[in-house]
Amino acid sequence: MIDGIFITHAHADHINGLLSKIILPELSIPMYMSSATYEIFQITAFDDLAKHMSKDQLGTFSISEWKNFILRGEGPFARNINTFEHGSPIELSPGELSITPCRAGHIVGATGYVFEFIDLQKTLLYTGDFTLRSLKSVKGATFADLSSVDVLVCEGTNLSKLNNRRMDSFKTFADKIVNTVAQGGTVVIPAFSIGKAQEAVALVSEIQASYMDSNIKLKVAGLAGQVTKVCARYSNALLNLNLSEVGANVIISSAGTMKDDTTIARFVKQVLPDHKSLLVKGSFFDEEYSGWASNFQLNRAKRIRYGGEDFEVNCEIYEFKIPLHAELYEIESLVTSLKPKTVHFVHTVGQGHHNVTPKFDEDQEMHWGKNFQPIELT
Repeated sequence: MIDGIFITHAHADHINGLLSKIILPELSIPMYMSSATYEIFQITAFDDLAKHMSKDQLGTFSISEWKNFILRGEGPFARNINTFEHGSPIELSPGELSITPCRAGHIVGATGYVFEFIDLQKTLLYTGDFTLRSLKSVKGATFADLSSVDVLVCEGTNLSKLNNRRMDSFKTFADKIVNTVAQGGTVVIPAFSIGKAQEAVALVSEIQASYMDSNIKLKVAGLAGQVTKVCARYSNALLNLNLSEVGANVIISSAGTMKDDTTIARFVKQVLPDHKSLLVKGSFFDEEYSGWASNFQLNRAKRIRYGGEDFEVNCEIYEFKIPLHAELYEIESLVTSLKPKTVHFVHTVGQGHHNVTPKFDEDQEMHWGKNFQPIELT
């Protein structure tokens, strides 16, 4: 029996499993997520509904009609959604289990959960994807303030990375943008709609404030623009920004899979042949996403074929990473400070296959791997 489903954040690999269930009228399991996560999901689910639902499932309804029925209070799915603000306890089983949602960093709305099993006098923390450090668009995780937990279920994304993904030099990034705009070029920054796009927006806004005479004009296009408007209600760094300036010369757009029919394609085609312009390579070009970006592989070639057309590559191509996951030192710090007896790492590969050597207490019981196993609290 499932008493509740707790969603950590709005990235597709953490929430889109709900889309396979939302058409079932008998679904009555309570679902919990932050207000920001639900607002973002309402936007992104519109695109995903079309991918998950067949014409038979849609019946006579349009995608838009299904969206209103499912997500906006007119159907069983919406009635089972429970939203919260971080720090407000959820009494799933009064007197037995109390759950406190905590800000997790990572992206706007991301949540970690502290499960307090009252009868057992045990505490479990599930971090979800997190950062202890504050990012440009969201403050760092608050569960670092806990004194201790018995069991820690911790994101381990960067345990399997050879190098930690620290953000590249802000000054270099700023200078590239300012110089491109000064010579009459256009800067195009493809970015994932949730998280990286908001970080890029906050970074460009900071550059605008730091270089008052730069004449930078920002436009946030596609799904990235819609999501950023929602995030602005929850992030001071994004509040009151003009996301669609006239004569924009810095464009942040949803990266998609860089296919020809995506919003970003028009902007990429605009800057590729222009020697004054700049295309910023983000992490979606990394080897881990090479399958997603297979239609658009940037290299040292002077000509590439993109969307069935040949393009000269005259623009400058600059790589700038924006990491959103906990780095190794943050994972080590969390494990050290919370002193859990047992740690389960998720979002990582099995023990012996990671490329770094974390520094943990020998007395702590560690579990590694992609597949999460049931936890018994005794």
